[in-house]
Amino acid sequence: MIITAVLETDLSVSGSTNLTIVAPSVSMTISPTTANVPAGQTLQFSASVQNSTANVIWQVNGLTGGDAADGTITSTGAYTATYSAPNVSSPLTVTVTAVLQVNPSLAASAGITVVPLDTLTGVYSWRNDNGLTGQNAQETHLTPASVSPTTFGKLFGCSVDGQIYAQPLYVANVAIPNLGPRNVVYVATEHDSVYAFDADASSCQIFWQTSFIDAVPASDIRGETDIVPEIGITGTPVIDPNSATLYVVAKTKESGVYVQRLHALDLTIGAEKFGGPATIQAVVNGSGDGSVAGTISFQSLSLTENQRSALLLAGGKIYVAFDSYADTDPFPGWLFAYDAGNLQNLQTVPAVFNSTPNGSHGGIGESGAAPSSDVTRSPNVRGNVFVVTSDGKPFDPNTGSDYPETLLKLQINAAATGFTVASSFTPWNEATLNLQKYFGSTGVLLLDSAASTVPLAIAGGEGGSLYLLSRDNLGGFNGPNGPDNVVQTLCLTADGNSGLPASILGTPAYWVNNNVPTVYVAAADDTL
Repeated sequence: MIITAVLETDLSVSGSTNLTIVAPSVSMTISPTTANVPAGQTLQFSASVQNSTANVIWQVNGLTGGDAADGTITSTGAYTATYSAPNVSSPLTVTVTAVLQVNPSLAASAGITVVPLDTLTGVYSWRNDNGLTGQNAQETHLTPASVSPTTFGKLFGCSVDGQIYAQPLYVANVAIPNLGPRNVVYVATEHDSVYAFDADASSCQIFWQTSFIDAVPASDIRGETDIVPEIGITGTPVIDPNSATLYVVAKTKESGVYVQRLHALDLTIGAEKFGGPATIQAVVNGSGDGSVAGTISFQSLSLTENQRSALLLAGGKIYVAFDSYADTDPFPGWLFAYDAGNLQNLQTVPAVFNSTPNGSHGGIGESGAAPSSDVTRSPNVRGNVFVVTSDGKPFDPNTGSDYPETLLKLQINAAATGFTVASSFTPWNEATLNLQKYFGSTGVLLLDSAASTVPLAIAGGEGGSLYLLSRDNLGGFNGPNGPDNVVQTLCLTADGNSGLPASILGTPAYWVNNNVPTVYVAAADDTL
């Protein structure tokens, strides 16, 4: 293009120059760039085009609009995954592409993994399974190759109404009314609320919120400075995927009375199920802390009993354990078992265990771990439940009634009103541990048959000792001089070489790595 300027008073005088017009660079991005889409579900894509108002054409594996084999996509970018995805060992992967309509050479793409419906799973409980292994055997996307500082990190966050101490849980393909199947994250707060969030929506869509008010002010409990400013739901809930039910314990203050209830909530709408909620209450014989006229009432101790441990679903029963708030007396350890399918069935007289009916303390906190079990969630299967109690007194192996600082193997009795101690282990130096570094700061990790032909368990304590035990015979008590009658004791030290005990405050994890059973443990001031 030539531009010429002519003098207005003398048209014979002029000047010219060449002008080249450079079009602005057109670019395009697509969001999201990677995603897992369950078969049959829809994911919305968006394309952002810079320096152009032209429309885009959406393709799946190079085909405009997609097809039945690889999934379809609308003109507005809504991709629906196919129902014909292969098995989880070889998931279907497709490429979604946005192509600029006026310039097909300009495009942006995203990689999609289609997850078959029959492999959809979730995080239903604390640490994924009743053995507390920490492994997710159904994971399809997170691998050593895919997890790196550049590919793994925070995607988005959602606000809630209180502190979160419980582990969030996840369920795929939940049939939300009027919306269809959705992936859902369930979150419980100390403000006594349970949320159901869309797991895939950065807009933080809430499918439902159920609240149990009012939460207990932390100032009501003498010495409580950890969970502030209020106490509501602390222990991690548990989910039964077969009945689409979430079980959770909420603590409330009602007209000056402290109450703890077990709720069964519908995963799809948050409504109560199975005759719930059940008020947690029991009376046992005993002369220990909190007793009146030879009995101990849980209801009278509801303020100081902390439902810290995660819930366990095993053999069709919901197990609920209790500990303390900052060692505020009185707080004997309690374990309750409710009928998962009918909370009213055992509401007035659930199966109940008190760890120190004639003593004090002995809470079942396990740093938030759930009781473990060698049976699955399936109903009507009688098995064993494993818990560890914390500091308390007195321990007397001859009484058979008080079990502070003890790992217990428990079975519900035939009448379903209490528990039988099938086996136990108390460290030989329990008296010293009771004063300094207590046992019971982890849950009981159960190892599978890949580790040994003998069923094994692992538990640790604040004293730095990690115990490997036979589940057939936990070892009893071999005090006051020891040694413990266990398979092995491993002592962890701070910084690996200082010689000082490293407190074990988290349950170890278990993984069979290349056919080698491996236990992972991280103690305070120590290495993994």
